[in-house]
Amino acid sequence: MAGRGSRDDDLIGGSSAPGYHRGYYATHESMVEDPWDDDDDDLDYEPAGPGFADRALAVLQAHETRYWAVRVAAGFLFLLVLIIAWLAITAPLSKSLEPIAPPQLTLLAADGTPIARNGAVYDEPVDIDRLPDHVVNAFLATEDRRFYSHWGVDPRGLARATINNWSGGPTQGGSTITQQLAKFTFLTPEQSLSRKAREMLIAFWLESWLTKDEILERYLSNAYFGDNTYGLRAASLHYFYRQPEKLTPNQAAMLAGLLKAPSAYAPSHHYERAVRRMQAVKASLVSAGYLSADEAERMRPPELDMRLVNDLPTGTYFADWALPEARDRTPPGFAVQALTTTLDARLQNIARDVIASAPLGDAQAALVAMRPNGEVVAMIG
Repeated sequence: MAGRGSRDDDLIGGSSAPGYHRGYYATHESMVEDPWDDDDDDLDYEPAGPGFADRALAVLQAHETRYWAVRVAAGFLFLLVLIIAWLAITAPLSKSLEPIAPPQLTLLAADGTPIARNGAVYDEPVDIDRLPDHVVNAFLATEDRRFYSHWGVDPRGLARATINNWSGGPTQGGSTITQQLAKFTFLTPEQSLSRKAREMLIAFWLESWLTKDEILERYLSNAYFGDNTYGLRAASLHYFYRQPEKLTPNQAAMLAGLLKAPSAYAPSHHYERAVRRMQAVKASLVSAGYLSADEAERMRPPELDMRLVNDLPTGTYFADWALPEARDRTPPGFAVQALTTTLDARLQNIARDVIASAPLGDAQAALVAMRPNGEVVAMIG
């Protein structure tokens, strides 16, 4: 009916949007009432379904979800601030610039004659910008292929290592370069879930404050390469007598292979093992796209050039006594250092001969010679 249609238009205000008619409320269509039905004693509403109640409930649920999401985010942010504050106090960034083991110290007699050498072999830190690409790539392909794309922890690498270890394959660690830096700089070697958790937290922290190149530089400058040698520069000089900026691709590949087990693969004592490990590094370089299969096939094991062999004793009676104070007097750093002592080399040799020629039998003897001012010039026993 035309008249009825006109009345409908007036009632709904000319709007045809369902659920938004003026004077209407929403309910199920089976409850629709005709406002023009004279037998209907109810008010003139036209129910149109349950949409309004559902929408109201959805709005309340959304507000509640948002409320809890904000609270959880605030709690997480507060916890993160606490962790950063704790790390700033207990694990200062400057520590990643310091040697992780006491650096080598040479004790000299009063006349400059070396008498003992003790401590780890270090040298100056490396600069990533000055290293050839094939040197950097050898370590990235072997230790952390996704180093420049993760945030300190690599979930894919961790999952791959876990699956490989569970399936009985070769043992893999899954630790990124950042995690390894965190481990040998700030943590103990213990194997536990709590230490692994701390390692991950420190890795996130390092990634937040340092650039990728800075992390890689500190890692390469402090990593252990076997033979009591720490850092890429010291290892390059120790095994090949050349600076890391001059390393050839095959030399870099052998050095990169040492980091998995430095003492077991040190080429000075286990050259064949180092060569076998180098084959795995070559395969990683090919897999990562840094090396072609033909280039890997042509790469031969490098020859060692070890000229910096320590022929001094690591300790003597005098050195063991003087070393703690000598450590306190030398500034921290990577450089190999020497300290002149009060020992008189001529008097020390005389004292050694006297003790050796004395008819002591099973007895033992000791000798300490001092100047009136308290300087020790000879010590035996």
